[in-house]
Amino acid sequence: MQKDRVYSEMMVHVGVNTHKEPKDVLVVSESCGFSDEIKKHECVENLVVIKEGEIELQDSAKFDLLFVDGIEESEKFFDEVARVLKSDGVMVSDGGSYIANLEEHKELLKVAGKNFYIAMPYNYACKLGSFTLICASKKYHPTADINLQRADLMDGLEYYNSDVHVASFVKPTYVHKALLGIAKN
Repeated sequence: MQKDRVYSEMMVHVGVNTHKEPKDVLVVSESCGFSDEIKKHECVENLVVIKEGEIELQDSAKFDLLFVDGIEESEKFFDEVARVLKSDGVMVSDGGSYIANLEEHKELLKVAGKNFYIAMPYNYACKLGSFTLICASKKYHPTADINLQRADLMDGLEYYNSDVHVASFVKPTYVHKALLGIAKN
């Protein structure tokens, strides 16, 4: 399994299966491997892929889901993300690694959490290492609101399933303590 495949599965399916009925999806990515994973979900009707830095161009569109490939730490960027998401929108982004660089991850989580009711890191491991993503939502909780039927009936996956979805939000005690008051769950 390549990192790209696992990365795409964990980013896309956690986001799609957290939102109740995602129809409009925005992907911010220079090189996107997410499209194939997103297309596995019949509920998605509209998929827009843009390059990083072009999010300001999305003036009137509103999205249910937004995926950010790469780490963006600016408050301006997260303000733009919140602006283009609907009132129940979910964003999933790269979160840096809370295992490799906890302080950098804390700062990223603080910035992301300013515009979202929920901002939670989740981690997955593959042969290439351990990686952290952030699921931020204006309404839905990634473990309490998971759509189990949608998650469990998917075909063609190598890594993701509903058990992995929920388990990926479990953190080591030292990380949990370090993120108290920062992660919003």
